[in-house]
Parts: sequence; C-alpha cells; structure tokens
Amino acid sequence: KHAMDVEATLLVVLSETTYPTSLPSSLPPSTTPAPTALAKQTYADLERALRAEAPDTKVQGVIIFTSPLIIDSNTPRVAGDDAAAALDGGSSTSLLHINNSTLTLDGIVLQNGRGVRGGCVRAKASTLVLSRVTVTHCVADIGGALVLEDHSFLRAVESTLHANLAFYGACAFVDTSSTLESATSNFTDNHAGAVRGESTR
Repeated sequence: KHAMDVEATLLVVLSETTYPTSLPSSLPPSTTPAPTALAKQTYADLERALRAEAPDTKVQGVIIFTSPLIIDSNTPRVAGDDAAAALDGGSSTSLLHINNSTLTLDGIVLQNGRGVRGGCVRAKASTLVLSRVTVTHCVADIGGALVLEDHSFLRAVESTLHANLAFYGACAFVDTSSTLESATSNFTDNHAGAVRGESTR
C-alpha cells in the first residue's frame, strides 16, 4: 500500500508540472570574451610570451631587438604569422640565447644580428629546429648566423642561411660535441674573415 501511495504522489506532481511547448527563438548573448590575437608585434610582447613558457607564439611584422632573448628550460615554438614576420637585431645585438631547451622556429626571418658567439642564435645544450626559416646578414666573431655548443643539435628544414659573416664559422660554428643536420636547406654567400674590416683577434 505504501508503494502505491508513493506512485500516486509522483503522478500528481508530474501531472501538475508545466513544460515549455517550444524553444526560444534566440539564445541570450554569450558573456565569454572574444579570443584575442596571438600574434606578437613588439619585443616586450615576445619576451613576456617566452618567459611565460607559451607553447606556441606567433610573430607579426618586424620585431626590433634591444638585447638577446634568453630561452631556458622550456620548449617553445615561434612562428611567423604573416609574410613580413622577422626578428631583427638592428645590427647591434644577437637575437636568441638558448640554454637547456628545445626551440622550434617556423616561417620567420632572423636578420641583422650581431654578437660575439653567434650573430643571431647561440645554443648551449639545446635542440634547435629551423623550418622554412631565413637567417641573413648576421655578424659575429664566431658563428656568423649561429653557434652550437655543449651537445646541441640543429635540424634545418627548407631553410636558408645567407650572407652571414664571422671571423670563424662564416655561417655556423659547431663544436665537436654538437650536430648540425640539414634537409633541403641552402647555405649561400656566407663569408669568413675579419668582421666588417675590423680585426676580431
């Protein structure tokens, strides 16, 4: 009898419940903010993204560097977001110092870097991947475009290292513990000798 009373009560409750007969014609506007653009356009933007260990950072236009960016203990990917995407040292600073990290550069230009070891890039105990990257007009005492040392590894895919200059290692300086691997990449018009006519001894 008790079970019958419970069943009867449920039937009464359900019979007195009203349900909408149609869905609303429109939904209320979302309160979620629209996503912001990921492309970085200034040195400060790019520095913040890399320091925050953003896994995928896009670059738009030319970013002028005032000092090298230090990348350590993370695995970022930096990619060009448009055809003009470039990291530019303004012929006064190198661009990227990579320590104990893995960095992938994709579809971007590194240009006008100047440093003592590595005009554009210096990698120590790191892995660097260049995919569709151009490194050009970089100058250094050692390693015009880049330096690989302390068991570093570079893989260059469909990339170009062109018109770089150094006293030692016109295009790249690779120490005996490190490896440079190239797949369908071009190394052209790089020169070894005195840097812009000045002795580097």
